[in-house]
Amino acid sequence: EAPTDEPTYKINLYKNADSSRVQLKHICGSPVELPLSKSDLGWSREGYTFKGWSTSVRGDVVYTDGAVVSNMVSNAGSTVNLYAVWDLADMKVNFDANGGEVNERDRIVKFGKSIGSLPTPFRSKHKFLGWYTAVDGGTKISPSTKIKSDVTYFAQWIYDGSITIFAIPAEGCEAMGKVTGGKKVKTGAKVALKATANKGYVFSCW
Repeated sequence: EAPTDEPTYKINLYKNADSSRVQLKHICGSPVELPLSKSDLGWSREGYTFKGWSTSVRGDVVYTDGAVVSNMVSNAGSTVNLYAVWDLADMKVNFDANGGEVNERDRIVKFGKSIGSLPTPFRSKHKFLGWYTAVDGGTKISPSTKIKSDVTYFAQWIYDGSITIFAIPAEGCEAMGKVTGGKKVKTGAKVALKATANKGYVFSCW
């Protein structure tokens, strides 16, 4: 604090997010090093980045964090009001194609904002199910999902290629009957299988 026998003025620093205020006293005409918002004042705001100081509540940055300034006032006894300027923090969103390919691997979204339109990945012989919070399971996200931290989302897939089904007797059951059917089909398609039991035997199950 400046000595009382020198002409001084006051600086009010407002957090501009709640009622927090710090008042400083400085000697007129001497350089002033503005305190650092976080290390000196202990001020922080979830989801926001401190940009500097403004001379009005909703004004643009006039002084940067820790700036050294002179001649803030022309008259002793004056008071200068400075207001913290906050900007929504940038959150990094990563897209993990989880075995597939995707053109957009990451984007920046402002804290608390919706993620917006989602990229569409590709994986051969697989159907895309959506973006999830985990490789398996997790929660499916949508364009309206709010982003509040750096995060990675994972593509989930279901096999959508062809499979070949063979109908064969179980080991040791070859003499009990015969089975027919089976072919190459798309995943999820129905296949007709037939089991015919020999005399003295009953078909149980596949």
